[in-house]
Amino acid sequence: MDGDSHTIEPPFTTCETYDEYDAEWWEGDVVAWAVDKIDQTGATETSAYPVGDFAPEPAWLSGRREDPYEGDNKVTETSVRLTGDWSPQQRTDVFRAVSSI
Repeated sequence: MDGDSHTIEPPFTTCETYDEYDAEWWEGDVVAWAVDKIDQTGATETSAYPVGDFAPEPAWLSGRREDPYEGDNKVTETSVRLTGDWSPQQRTDVFRAVSSI
């Protein structure tokens, strides 16, 4: 039999938390911190389009990256949510910066 095979690995969750060391490194700019962290994941597509003036808390970002060595044989899909003490305006600023809209 001829064809492609795909291995699906179990999902995992990571949680990044802004702390005093991050505040020092990003000079107190939580939006810049979030943009840098999210840029590393490749998540650039917003669930709420257009974002509008205020991105709602249930909104998320998603992305898909192919492995540079294995191509589409190894794909990582990512979704990112900003939960906790994010104001709607901060969430909107992050979504706009990451998605370039």
